[in-house]
Amino acid sequence: MYDLAGNQTDLNYRTAPVQSEDTVLLETTLATRFEDIYIYPNPTSGVVLLEWETVVADYISEVTLTYMVNQNTVPLNYTLQESSIEMDMSGLSTGIYAVKIQFIDGSELTEEIIKI
Repeated sequence: MYDLAGNQTDLNYRTAPVQSEDTVLLETTLATRFEDIYIYPNPTSGVVLLEWETVVADYISEVTLTYMVNQNTVPLNYTLQESSIEMDMSGLSTGIYAVKIQFIDGSELTEEIIKI
Protein backbone atom coordinates (compact mmCIF):
# COMPACT_ATOMS: atom_id res chain seq x y z
CA MET A 1 0.00 0.00 0.00
CA TYR A 2 1.04 3.59 -0.61
CA ASP A 3 -0.07 6.69 1.25
CA LEU A 4 -1.20 9.91 -0.41
CA ALA A 5 2.37 11.19 -0.60
CA GLY A 6 3.49 8.07 -2.50
CA ASN A 7 5.35 6.46 0.41
CA GLN A 8 5.08 2.72 0.91
CA THR A 9 3.26 1.80 4.10
CA ASP A 10 1.87 -1.23 5.86
CA LEU A 11 -1.38 0.56 6.71
CA ASN A 12 -4.50 -0.34 4.83
CA TYR A 13 -6.70 2.68 4.24
CA ARG A 14 -10.40 2.13 3.95
CA THR A 15 -12.84 4.50 2.43
CA ALA A 16 -15.81 5.49 4.52
CA PRO A 17 -18.90 3.41 3.83
CA VAL A 18 -21.62 5.03 1.84
CA GLN A 19 -24.20 6.44 4.21
CA SER A 20 -27.81 5.63 3.66
CA GLU A 21 -30.58 8.07 4.59
CA ASP A 22 -31.22 6.06 7.78
CA THR A 23 -27.58 6.41 8.86
CA VAL A 24 -27.64 10.16 8.32
CA LEU A 25 -30.83 10.45 10.36
CA LEU A 26 -29.17 8.76 13.32
CA GLU A 27 -26.48 11.44 13.32
CA THR A 28 -29.00 14.26 13.80
CA THR A 29 -31.65 14.39 16.47
CA LEU A 30 -35.29 13.99 15.62
CA ALA A 31 -35.99 17.37 17.24
CA THR A 32 -33.59 18.97 14.75
CA ARG A 33 -35.16 17.05 11.89
CA PHE A 34 -38.68 18.19 12.80
CA GLU A 35 -37.96 21.72 14.06
CA ASP A 36 -39.88 23.32 11.16
CA ILE A 37 -43.30 23.33 12.79
CA TYR A 38 -46.40 25.40 12.06
CA ILE A 39 -48.56 26.37 15.05
CA TYR A 40 -51.93 27.95 14.40
CA PRO A 41 -53.91 29.74 15.50
CA ASN A 42 -51.44 31.21 17.96
CA PRO A 43 -52.70 32.94 20.07
CA THR A 44 -55.68 30.62 20.47
CA SER A 45 -58.90 30.49 22.45
CA GLY A 46 -59.58 26.81 21.79
CA VAL A 47 -58.15 24.21 19.44
CA VAL A 48 -54.59 24.69 18.22
CA LEU A 49 -52.85 22.69 15.51
CA LEU A 50 -49.14 21.83 15.43
CA GLU A 51 -48.31 20.73 11.92
CA TRP A 52 -45.30 19.41 10.00
CA GLU A 53 -44.76 18.92 6.28
CA THR A 54 -43.64 15.31 6.83
CA VAL A 55 -44.91 12.30 8.76
CA VAL A 56 -43.89 12.67 12.40
CA ALA A 57 -46.33 10.51 14.39
CA ASP A 58 -44.06 7.44 14.45
CA TYR A 59 -41.29 9.45 16.12
CA ILE A 60 -43.19 11.17 18.96
CA SER A 61 -43.15 9.48 22.37
CA GLU A 62 -44.81 12.14 24.56
CA VAL A 63 -46.47 15.56 24.42
CA THR A 64 -46.75 17.73 27.54
CA LEU A 65 -48.09 21.22 28.18
CA THR A 66 -46.70 23.49 30.91
CA TYR A 67 -48.39 26.66 32.20
CA MET A 68 -45.53 29.16 32.34
CA VAL A 69 -46.93 31.23 35.24
CA ASN A 70 -46.46 28.47 37.82
CA GLN A 71 -44.47 25.89 35.80
CA ASN A 72 -47.17 23.25 36.38
CA THR A 73 -47.81 20.58 33.79
CA VAL A 74 -51.47 20.66 32.83
CA PRO A 75 -53.63 17.80 31.55
CA LEU A 76 -53.63 17.86 27.78
CA ASN A 77 -56.26 16.57 25.39
CA TYR A 78 -54.58 16.02 22.05
CA THR A 79 -54.95 13.97 18.92
CA LEU A 80 -51.80 12.71 17.22
CA GLN A 81 -52.12 12.32 13.46
CA GLU A 82 -49.50 11.43 10.85
CA SER A 83 -48.13 14.94 10.44
CA SER A 84 -49.92 16.98 13.10
CA ILE A 85 -51.01 17.29 16.71
CA GLU A 86 -54.39 18.83 17.50
CA MET A 87 -54.74 20.19 21.05
CA ASP A 88 -57.88 21.42 22.77
CA MET A 89 -56.95 24.31 25.06
CA SER A 90 -60.48 25.70 25.48
CA GLY A 91 -60.78 24.72 29.15
CA LEU A 92 -57.41 26.17 30.17
CA SER A 93 -56.64 29.51 31.82
CA THR A 94 -55.39 32.39 29.69
CA GLY A 95 -51.64 32.82 29.58
CA ILE A 96 -48.48 31.49 28.05
CA TYR A 97 -47.92 27.73 27.72
CA ALA A 98 -44.94 25.68 26.61
CA VAL A 99 -45.72 22.55 24.63
CA LYS A 100 -42.90 20.01 24.81
CA ILE A 101 -42.72 17.27 22.22
CA GLN A 102 -40.44 14.39 23.16
CA PHE A 103 -39.15 12.16 20.39
CA ILE A 104 -38.23 8.48 20.58
CA ASP A 105 -34.50 9.32 20.46
CA GLY A 106 -34.82 11.39 23.67
CA SER A 107 -34.54 14.78 21.97
CA GLU A 108 -37.16 17.44 22.67
CA LEU A 109 -38.78 20.32 20.86
CA THR A 110 -40.44 23.08 22.92
CA GLU A 111 -42.71 25.74 21.47
CA GLU A 112 -44.71 28.58 23.04
CA ILE A 113 -48.48 28.88 22.71
CA ILE A 114 -50.52 31.83 23.94
CA LYS A 115 -54.02 31.06 25.26
CA ILE A 116 -56.44 34.01 25.12
